[in-house]
Order: sequence, then C-alpha cells, then structure tokens
Amino acid sequence: MSEVDAVFLALRTQALLALALHSIFKTAGKEAEFVRTDPSHTLKPPRVILDRLQNMLEQKDIAITVILVSILAAVSWGLGLAAVDQIVPLWGLFSLGLVYGLVLFLTVETLYLLSSKWLAPTLRNNRLFAGAIDSVALTGSLLVSIAATLTYISTAGCLTLSQLPCQIWDSLGSLSAAIFLIVFFVSGLGTIGIVDIVSESISSRVPSGKTRQALYLALIFGSMLALTIFLPYNPIFGPATGFGTLGAELAILVGISYLGYLLVRRRESEQSSSLVYVVLMLGIAGLFLGYTFRNTTPTPDITQANPFPAPSLEVLVSTLVLFSIAYFALLLALPRALEQRLGIKHTRLVATVSFLMLFSVVAAYQLAHLSGFGIGALFFQQEGATYPGVWVGALFLTVRKITQTHERGKLRKDTIIPLCTKCGKRLDANSKFCWACGSQVSSQPERVLFVGDAARIESMKERHSTKRKVGSFIAGGPMGFLAFGMDFPLKRASEGQIAVTDKAVYYGGNAYPLNTIVHVGPGHYSNSVVLTFKLLSEGSMRKTEGGLNASATEVEFKSSNVKALTHSIEQASTAHE
Repeated sequence: MSEVDAVFLALRTQALLALALHSIFKTAGKEAEFVRTDPSHTLKPPRVILDRLQNMLEQKDIAITVILVSILAAVSWGLGLAAVDQIVPLWGLFSLGLVYGLVLFLTVETLYLLSSKWLAPTLRNNRLFAGAIDSVALTGSLLVSIAATLTYISTAGCLTLSQLPCQIWDSLGSLSAAIFLIVFFVSGLGTIGIVDIVSESISSRVPSGKTRQALYLALIFGSMLALTIFLPYNPIFGPATGFGTLGAELAILVGISYLGYLLVRRRESEQSSSLVYVVLMLGIAGLFLGYTFRNTTPTPDITQANPFPAPSLEVLVSTLVLFSIAYFALLLALPRALEQRLGIKHTRLVATVSFLMLFSVVAAYQLAHLSGFGIGALFFQQEGATYPGVWVGALFLTVRKITQTHERGKLRKDTIIPLCTKCGKRLDANSKFCWACGSQVSSQPERVLFVGDAARIESMKERHSTKRKVGSFIAGGPMGFLAFGMDFPLKRASEGQIAVTDKAVYYGGNAYPLNTIVHVGPGHYSNSVVLTFKLLSEGSMRKTEGGLNASATEVEFKSSNVKALTHSIEQASTAHE
C-alpha cells in the first residue's frame, strides 16, 4: 500500500467512525429526552450510554455466568492453539462447545423473558421461580453442549449424524449461525442511522416558496438521474456499483410516486422536506452500500486451498463499526421499545440479548478457524446478512418518515391544553372560572387554524474547548470536527407537534396566548419563524395603559410548512386584537 493510499484509507476510516459515533450519540440523545424526569436537568448522551452498560452489568447472575464460562472457553482455546500438532483440535472444540452452551443458555433465557409477560404475576415476580428457571436453563445448556462436544471429539468429528449427541452438535452450530446472521442483519439496520443523519440534515434545509422548492426538488431528482447514468463508469465502487445504481433508481421511482401523491392531495409545498428525505434516504443508502462493500469478498472456490482470502484492514474496521453501531443502537433503543410495546421489564433482557449477540459472533469465529477456512469465511457470511439489513432499514425509515409526516397533521389530544386567556394560568378541563384571576372561561371550543410538525430552536450557551476541537479533528478528521468539534450558534432543543387556534399557539405542553404575541418574523433558517411575546410576571397578561409590564421574549420554531404556520399565527393575532 502506497503512502497516498494509506492517507486516503485513514481519512475514510475517520469519516466512517465519526458518522458512526454521531449516529450513536443521536440515538442516545433521543433516549435522554425520553428518560429525563426533571425538565430543568439536561441528561448528556454519554451518561445514558454509561447507565445502560451499568444496568447490564448489574444483572450479576448473568454477568458472572458469562465471565466464568468465558474464562474456561478462553483457557481451552489457548491450549488448543498451543497444541498445533493434534489432528483433532480437542481443546479448541471443547472451547467451542462451551460457547455453544452459553449461546443456548442465553437463547433460552431470552425466550423466557419475552414470554414472561403471559405468566401469572405471582410466578413472574417470584424470585425463587425465576432462579429455578435460570439454574435449569444454565445447567441443561452446559450439559447438553458438553455431552455433544465430547461425542463429537470421541467420534473424530461425527462422520455420521445418526447419534443424538451428533445431531445436537449440528443443531447448536445451526443455532449459533442463525443468530450470527441476525446480528449482522441488525448491523445493517443500525448502519442506516448514518444515512439518516445525512438525509435529515439536507432535507431540513428545503427553502420556502414554491419556485425555490421546485428548483430544489429538480436538483435532487437530477442528482439521482445523474447517478444512474454515470455510476456504471466510476472506478471506485468496482463490483459493488450495482448497489449505488439500484439505490438511485429506487429513489427516482419512489420519489416520483410520492410526489404524484402529494400533487394530487395538494400538499407538495407542505411535505417537500419529507419528499427530499425519502429520495435521499434511498439514493444515499445505495451509495453507502457501494462504497462500504466495494472490496466485497468474491464468490469462493471451495476447490482451492484457501477459498476465503483474509480481509483487508479497511474491511475489518468497517465491519467492527457496523457491529458497534448495531450493538449500541440496540442497547439504547431496546428498553423504550420493550416498555412501550411489550410491557415487560427491560434491564435483564437487554443484558441477555447483548451477550447473545456477542457470543454468537465468537462462536462463528471459532467455527471458521477450526474448519480451516479462516476469518475470511466469517466476513463472507456477514456480508450476505448486512446487505438486506441496510435495504430493509432504508425502506423502514422511508415509510416511517412518510407516516410520521402525515400523522403530524392530525391534532393530538395532548397538544391543546386548557388555559385562561386573561392571565395565562393552566386550567382543568372542566373549569368554568379561572382559579387565579376569576375570569369566566369560554365554553366554546377553540377553532384550530393550523396543525403541523415543529422543532424549537434555541441559542447554544456552551462553546467547545480548543482541546475538544483539536482532538475531534485529529481523531475523526474533517467529519469528526464537523460532528463533535465545530461550534453551532443554534441547536434543535425539542421536536413535536405545533397547533395554532383562535386563542393561542400550543407546542410541547406550553401555550403562547395570542394576546401576548407582539411580533411574528422570519427566523434564522429559511423554514423557521420567530415569535416575540411578552411574558408577564405573577399576574395578569392583560394590556395596560402603559403597555405590557414585562420584557420581550423570543421563541423560534422550525417547520416543514413555515409559510402556513406564519400565516395562521398572523391571521389569528390580527383577529384577536
């Protein structure tokens, strides 16, 4: 490898690592907002990650079991590597058998935890019963795997599968291989988080105005068309060029279909950002696959002495990054999914699934080494599972974006909160008089003028230190500096639904009465608006002869349909005067 190639390899690796870390931190940031109990306290993403790891290790029986079996397997594997003159690698097979037993135990434990919600509460909350299940599962898994391993060794490899232990050994290998493929399918799903970051960043900057939006969309679709024409002639992707071409073609096909739907429903100006996101998600997903796997393992020739060549350093790094993204994304996002959809305790299951992912990869590596194919066979298998994972992830995020965009136009029950339009105090749903100022509460329902998505923008109070800026550039290159070292004057504080009625603007559980809004102006972005209002202290929000007795406060909102949002606020404020 020449010096120039080494420099480019380092820059590509830095960019991939920086995007991966940014994806993990973004997931951790969303989880921090979900688990935060004190609105005034900001929970940092690193703290969320450390809490998840700590909660996983606090499952002492699982952690101790994994550590003890791992030590025994490592010692056996070391003895197997030392005894290279053996025809049958006894210690290596015994190490693999121990790992098989651990994979079987973790699989049984996972299935039990997933099905525990259907048990009677007296059994589900009984520690003695849970301990008995764990003991039986661990003892049985190790006995079965060790017995199958000893039989496999004694029969010099189970040349026939007529014996039950040999069939069990074969089944344990199939179980570990299936979990291994699932792990890297999930890795593909996790990798799409990198594409999501790029697509979300570009789509959030769609300009306002129909003419500018039309030119912006023409540029996006034109870029995808150019990819389909010129990608086959590129010298970079090699055999993986088809991934980029397929992604561009899907982006054009799905994008035109979605654009046609929006034109029929006359929502193209409102949903232009989601349209751009859909096109970019599919197009960039194909490019990412083509770039990441341009050195894909060729179809092996089993007749050769070494059918699977050893992977390059770049392939090793990219695979490790893929696995790390999937691992941390699962570790961070799994608890909320389990709480919301399955209704079961998440801490123990997170630990079990995390260790199951790890040791299925260990088992696949040991089997590839003992079979004589080497680590190249391992990477050939994982590539076949990662490809569909990326495509499924891209399609899933595309459908989710479209669904979420259209659901934001439906008013949620918790968006509009009852409040007194005279003093701004929050009221109960059935209040007839304000408890603070005694004003009569109107019985007529509020007239909804606008409903849509929004993000509250606020100024950054913190500035990164010089050490962080230099360190992020050295460790992650230009992409690392952009993600972790560069100071941004503004940040997206929260996301949610915004509603405008004939009484107030509602967002994030807060109400901004129309009689306090004194100015509506353009924001820092082309799709944002700034509201200037008077926040009164401990008392009436009524206007007095001398004006309003409080200083002006500004709130900036970013929306995919900022023109309609601004117009509805101005219209409601004018009618309210």
